[in-house]
Formats: sequence, C-alpha cells, structure tokens
Amino acid sequence: LYFTALGTAAYSVVNLIFDNKKTSTYISDILELPNSEYWLTSWGNGVKSINRNFERIENSVYTPLPPATWTAEAKSQTKNAWCMARESANGNVWIGCSGGIILVHNPLLKTTRYLTPPEFNHSAIRYITEDKNGAIWFGTEEGKLIRFAEGQFKIMLDLGTTIYKVFIDRQGLIWL
Repeated sequence: LYFTALGTAAYSVVNLIFDNKKTSTYISDILELPNSEYWLTSWGNGVKSINRNFERIENSVYTPLPPATWTAEAKSQTKNAWCMARESANGNVWIGCSGGIILVHNPLLKTTRYLTPPEFNHSAIRYITEDKNGAIWFGTEEGKLIRFAEGQFKIMLDLGTTIYKVFIDRQGLIWL
C-alpha cells in the first residue's frame, strides 16, 4: 500500500496484492534501493519487492537457502522479517528477523549470509540503522542496543524493554 499527496486536497492510494491468500500481509518496514526498487519486510512472508511502477518483482534474498543444519523453526523465522537497512559502504541490505536472525544480502552478487549472533539471545530484531561512521546499530525486542563495527557485535545497552526505533541525529546522539 502506498499513499501519496497529489496536491493540497487530493491523494492517491494503491493496494498491492502479493498472493492469492485471503489473509493480509503484515508489512513492517520499507526500504528504497538505489535502483528504485522498494523492498518490504513482512511477517511470515519474508522480503517482498516492487518496482517504481508498483509491480511485484522477485528478489534474490532467499535464493541461497538458510544453512541445512538449522532447525525448521529457525529457517521459518527468516520469513518473519521486521526491519532493514542498507549499508552505505557496500550496498549490503541487513534484514532483522525473529529469533535474533540477521540476513546480510548483497543485491548485486545475489548472496545472503545467515547470522545468529549470540549477543541477540534469540530476540527479534526490531530496528536497524547505520551511523555516519558505518557502524550498524540494532534494537531488539528484548531491549538490547547492539552495535556491529569492525566485524564485531557488541551489546551497548540493555534497557529491558522493546526498542522499536533507533535514531542517530546529526550530532551523533542515539535516540531510542
């Protein structure tokens, strides 16, 4: 669904149908890529994509399957996607899922790394953003603020309550 102002009093609304199910698709985040594709995270349906004409298109996020050693539950949690952020240095898209699962997808190479860092303690990743130095920040349902920098995940803060949004202002202050 998109909503756009066409003037001071006129609006346009378009409904997108992703499948023939009679259930709704819960969209939790939207990311616009440099090629004008829009990626949408969804609960239970993974990452969906549309082009600038709002037509459904395929993406390669799940083309490399999760590790064969993962349980069926862990594999299914990769489709419970909450949030995304694009890494500016290399164009990787970080996708936060239930169970503390992170997908790091390179749209150009069509590769996906499946990560389960212990710092997340299997908690759903509710928000991802990047700071001006290229560090990736995560907010979890369990209340942890986690930073990924120099190849390492580190718990920076544990609030004990869900972090829905991580905002880094121009001064570098982190707002939760």
